[in-house]
Amino acid sequence: MQEFDPQYESDYLDNITGDDDMDNTVQKPNIFSVGDLLDMDLPEIKWLLYPFIPQKGVCMISAPRGVGKSFLAMTMAISIASSIDFLGFKTEQQYKVLYIDGEMNGKMLQERFSKLIDGMEKDGATVNRENLKIFGCDFQGRSSMPDMSKPAHWRIIENAINSIGGVDLIILDNVFTLYGCQDENAASSWQAFNRWSVSQRIQNRSVLWIHHTGKDTEKGGRGSSAIETLMDSSILLKRPAGYNQQDGAAVVVEYTKSRSVAGDAVAKFAIKLCGTDNILYWTVAKTDEQSELDDLLDFVDNKGMDVSEISKETGMSKSALYRKFQAAGIKDVSARAKLAKQKQAEDTKSLIDI
Repeated sequence: MQEFDPQYESDYLDNITGDDDMDNTVQKPNIFSVGDLLDMDLPEIKWLLYPFIPQKGVCMISAPRGVGKSFLAMTMAISIASSIDFLGFKTEQQYKVLYIDGEMNGKMLQERFSKLIDGMEKDGATVNRENLKIFGCDFQGRSSMPDMSKPAHWRIIENAINSIGGVDLIILDNVFTLYGCQDENAASSWQAFNRWSVSQRIQNRSVLWIHHTGKDTEKGGRGSSAIETLMDSSILLKRPAGYNQQDGAAVVVEYTKSRSVAGDAVAKFAIKLCGTDNILYWTVAKTDEQSELDDLLDFVDNKGMDVSEISKETGMSKSALYRKFQAAGIKDVSARAKLAKQKQAEDTKSLIDI
C-alpha cells in the first residue's frame, strides 16, 4: 500500500477550507450503524445530465485526439446550463457550469461555442448564456492556468468559483493540459487528482474531466487505472469500425463505467457532428452492430428466412446468428420468420383475388 504523505493531507484540508490551521479543520468523523443508515431519509439521486453526470458526481470523457470530445463536452455544458435534452441525455433543470479550457485559442473557443449554440437555437431551444462561464487559457494574460496536481493551485479554481457566485459543475478540458503528471502510469501520481475531485463532491459540485486515451483506445483514458477509481461514470469515444475520412465526425459512445444506471440507458450508441459554416449539431447514428442487426432482421421480417436460411445466405455460422439475435432480445427467430412467410402468402393471395 502507498504510504500517505502527512504534508499532502495538510495541503488538502487547507485548500478545501481555506484555513491554514489544521486544528480548526479536523473534525470528528460521523459513524453510523448500518441500521441507522437504512433508517435515514436520504434524497434521491439528482442528475445534471442523465444518465451520465449525477449531482456531486465525478465523471470523465476520454477519446483519442480529434474524435470530438471537446465538442461533446461543450454541448453538454450548454445543455446543462440551459436544461436542453440532446442525444438521449436528459436534464432536470438549469445549473451553473464553469468550463475550464487549458489549450484552445480564444477565437477557436468562441467559434465552437457560437456554432453549437446556434445549432441548438435553430432547433428551437433557448440557451442560457449567463449560466455557462468560461475560464480559458487564452484570456488569462500573464496569469498561468492551474496545475491541478499541485494543491497550492486548487485555490485558483476556488477563487474563480467564488468570483462568479458558485457553480454546480466544473468541466476541465483537458487532463493533459491541466494536470501536471510526472508519471501517468503510477497510481501515486493521481493522488491529487482524486482528492481534489472528492473535495468538489463534498462541496456539492460535480466534476467532468476530459482526457486523452493511450495507444490502446479500448482501455480508456491514458495512465494508471487509478484515474477512474472514484468515477461515477466514464464515457469512451471512438471511431466506428471501418471508419474513413468520408464518414466525417462519426463517433461511437460507450460507457466504460456507470455506478447508478444499467441496461439500455447506458448502452453503446453512435452519434455524428453535422453542420455548415455557421452551425454545428449532433445527430444520433447507427452503430455497426445496429446496422448489421437491421440487415439480419430484413431477412427474417421481409423475406421470411429462418436462421439456417440466413446462414446459407450470409455465410455466418448459425451459432453466431443465434447469439446476435439473443443479444437483441429476439428469442424465437423461427416463429418470427414463419409469421413473415404467412403474411407474404396472405398478401400474395389478396393480390390474386383482386
